[in-house]
Amino acid sequence: MNKYPKSARPMKFNVRAANNILFQQNRKGPKIVSPRCSHKPNESQMSNKAIRDLLLNDNLDEIEKYATHALMGEKLPDLSPYELSLVAKDLENRRAYFIDKGYYNKSLQAKAALDHVKELQLIATKIEAQKQEQTEIFLIKGYSKTDYTIFNHKMTAEEDKLNLKYENKLLSIEERQEKEKKDLEEEWHSKAKLRMYSHPSTKLIELKHVQKRLLDANELDKAAALKQEIDELELKERQEGARNWTNDYNRAVEMLAAKHAAERDFYDYDKDLKQQVFKAKVDIGSIAFDNRNRALKIRETVANDMDKYWRTHSRSIYEVAPPPPSTTRSRNSNYLNLNFPN
Repeated sequence: MNKYPKSARPMKFNVRAANNILFQQNRKGPKIVSPRCSHKPNESQMSNKAIRDLLLNDNLDEIEKYATHALMGEKLPDLSPYELSLVAKDLENRRAYFIDKGYYNKSLQAKAALDHVKELQLIATKIEAQKQEQTEIFLIKGYSKTDYTIFNHKMTAEEDKLNLKYENKLLSIEERQEKEKKDLEEEWHSKAKLRMYSHPSTKLIELKHVQKRLLDANELDKAAALKQEIDELELKERQEGARNWTNDYNRAVEMLAAKHAAERDFYDYDKDLKQQVFKAKVDIGSIAFDNRNRALKIRETVANDMDKYWRTHSRSIYEVAPPPPSTTRSRNSNYLNLNFPN
């Protein structure tokens, strides 16, 4: 009956047989018994290489082959952390089997191989983690570059749209102001407006009525004298009307010009304000991208140093909350000791 538990058997029959060949002891030395030959080979001719060849024959799977290589102290190929963990598990099972059978020297050899494989596993894990981090950084840099290009195109489009908006707005203001100037000129040079400033006074109208009555009464001398007074008053009123028209016209032109200047000042203020807001938006976005690139640069520098990245990475994995403040009841308690990977 086989004393080795079936659930813990790490190797096939030929491997267990080879292990028995390796470690059977008698007074004369190791006793070699081939599991496939009925005759016994010469023990002095059985070397470690022959034993190794025996272990590697009969279609062993890759993991058992790698475990045997490690047990023989040979160099292993580049394996993934998962494959190395399987090799380590195989060596652990072999070591347990050696201890169970009393092969303590070989159990120490398996322990040394196991420690070496675990070191390789840690190195492979570090390399894999570093490659994953570098790949992620490369992708993020690509995404960041794409985002920055999109951001620049978007900001350029918004700037063009803003400039076009204010160009159209200025054109509309200029067209409206030009129309208002034209309307002002037409209004002040219209017949209706000129009549307002050439309308005779009540006194002049009464004098003309008196003159007409004098002419009707055939009082020509008085009518002639009154006509001279009427002509002087009419000339005076005409000059005063022209002067009033000029003053009012100039005042209207000045008021319209002041209104247009205020509109232009407000346009300039509004345009400058919108441009400042837009520039602040661009600056904030650029600062965000600069900060992201700076953080990526720091992250890339850390990732390029495998050991430094692993210390940072393992710290983030094993980091826990700090213990609570010491109290009378818990002062003598033993806090959890965390062993971080190297």
